[in-house]
Amino acid sequence: MQERYIAALIPTLFIWFGHGVIESGDWLVGTGKQLLPEKHAQRSRLRNRQQIAFNEGGGSPKAMAVFTDENTKIENGHCLRHLIWLPLLMLALFMLFYTPRQVATATNPGSTREVHDLAAASLAPQIQPDDIVMTRYVSIAFHAGADWVPTPAADVAAVLAYAQRKGADYWAIDEFEAETLRPQFAPLIENPDNPPPGLEFVTQVENETGSVFIFRITP
Repeated sequence: MQERYIAALIPTLFIWFGHGVIESGDWLVGTGKQLLPEKHAQRSRLRNRQQIAFNEGGGSPKAMAVFTDENTKIENGHCLRHLIWLPLLMLALFMLFYTPRQVATATNPGSTREVHDLAAASLAPQIQPDDIVMTRYVSIAFHAGADWVPTPAADVAAVLAYAQRKGADYWAIDEFEAETLRPQFAPLIENPDNPPPGLEFVTQVENETGSVFIFRITP
């Protein structure tokens, strides 16, 4: 699912995640108390004795020192209380490691390259209303102002038969596509001036990002 489809739900999701973090923290603390009940009972009794000793000492510095020392020991033993922060820490670590990957995915142009825009600009002046461009890369047809049909992964004869059925007028072949993904198209770009029947070479557009070969599909 693409992010734009859930963008409107993000404020609600933040509230939902926050509530889940709080509930998870409370569950961890409660589970810890259930697993270590005797330790908490001893801590509660010790706290009560400290309070009694402090009251009987009249709040003297000595009693205060004993109370402070024992209270520090108690506070140092309250590890389970800190479990409430564990879900938030886990969520923060997840976001820390996941966000760079998500940013890279969102900003990755994928298979679209600058040469595709140049091919579209070269083809656009020749496009007539209702013309169709067959290509693996939809951006070429879109920016040329033409309708689009995808290039099937088949041999050249089958592709041309498909193009005739779809009424395609042009075929744009990317160099990377022919050399790596669909090697059956390689002969077309190796000798574009001598295409098979049904094709007429129009132009080659290239720059540092690659090359695109454009053919006109003839009856």
